Amino acid sequence: MSRVLLLNPPGTKNYIRDYFCSKLSKSHYISPPVTMLALSGILAEQHELIVLDAMVEALSRKQCLARIRAVMPEAIITLVGAASWDEDRAFLEEVKNATTAYITAIGDVLLEDTEIRLEEACGIDAALLNFATPDILALIPRPDGRIIPNVVYRGLDGRGYVNGGITKLQGEFHIPRPRHELFPLRRYRFPFMVSHPMTAVLTDYGCPFACAFCVMPTLGFGLRPLCEVIEELIFLKNLGIKEIFFLDQTFGVQGKRTLELCRAMQQSQLRFKWSCFSRVDVLKHDMLEVMAASGCHTIIFGVESGSEATLARYGKRVKLERIQRTLAACRKAGIRTGATFILGLPGENEVQARTTLALALKLPLDFAAFNVAVPRARTGLRAQEIAAGLIAREESIMDQSGRQGAVSTRELPAGKISALRQEAIRRFYFRPAYLLRRLLCLRSWWDFKTQVWDGIGVLADAWGREK
Repeated sequence: MSRVLLLNPPGTKNYIRDYFCSKLSKSHYISPPVTMLALSGILAEQHELIVLDAMVEALSRKQCLARIRAVMPEAIITLVGAASWDEDRAFLEEVKNATTAYITAIGDVLLEDTEIRLEEACGIDAALLNFATPDILALIPRPDGRIIPNVVYRGLDGRGYVNGGITKLQGEFHIPRPRHELFPLRRYRFPFMVSHPMTAVLTDYGCPFACAFCVMPTLGFGLRPLCEVIEELIFLKNLGIKEIFFLDQTFGVQGKRTLELCRAMQQSQLRFKWSCFSRVDVLKHDMLEVMAASGCHTIIFGVESGSEATLARYGKRVKLERIQRTLAACRKAGIRTGATFILGLPGENEVQARTTLALALKLPLDFAAFNVAVPRARTGLRAQEIAAGLIAREESIMDQSGRQGAVSTRELPAGKISALRQEAIRRFYFRPAYLLRRLLCLRSWWDFKTQVWDGIGVLADAWGREK
């Protein structure tokens, strides 16, 4: 048994590094990293596990390094991100110099050109490319020279790399119960939560759909057995958790399974408040009613664009009429709705971008997130932008929230995309009728505090000032 540290490194900004997606928090929130939660279940069965989330604890680099030295782990598994890559690798070099730990990193920035990224980061010994398998166990305390699926690590002689490639997950997969109790659960917050404390739960991995701007289709798609999920929920209930964020990328893909889960939550009196991400063409009216009855209060949909042609071009074949119909069904079921939108996709001009904004203002939404098109590792969008000469292949630092800038396209310069995003935030969130409706729809004291606190972050985001 080895002493293993799960680490979310510190940062000068409010970074979110989770599930192969990194960005700046658009408001004052950090949710539990589901990557670390999943790995905690896998690791804790064989090793002594310590969790250090320096982001949610707001630790400085000096404070975090002192905590690591006090633990003296034999192995460290750390999150990294494309949005924070320069800071991450500088800090991990300090960690490497201060400890003898074998350091494995996982994050979006490592999914493509992994060996090149490791060359940039002398503080990282290995990269893990899938957190839903037990492959990480072969790295602890150190690898023995064998090829390990979903792992790239430096050769034992200090030269070259042992590269096991990435295996797409398919079918059923197992994660031993995540060790939520090791995480600082009372510190985490999420913009849609109405109760506290909260945590995140994963019932599947990856996504079966094929949106070209998203990394999830490249991971494959797998489902956890429902008995494992329900066991985890029972544990969380006994732990005193009141709010669940189901961090599946598309909750409800398998309708029968989803209904079984929701009904089990009702019948076993697992009365959580909960929210999720999904698609408008996945959730039907009868399912929404069962979800609401089991505690679902908010669903976030990927709407992305007001142009059906743009949606089809990037593999998201959803009709605008279906978007409107599903949102109306959610409102009828008493479920709040949010939507994500992408501005600055290649091929989109200003008129089309404003069509997206017009749709956001028209839809009966409670929340909206306006992102910029980001050529994320391993996506079709990245391959397209490299081929078009819009970005260099070695470009690795990016932030899909748009708070650190956008990528120019042939149709729109980066500055214009960023300006359109800020305009969209202002026009959506500062409508008098919208603000009044949000006040009238508050559901709890925690809901009120969350909306006020996150509203401050929206103000900063809308006028382009970082927190």
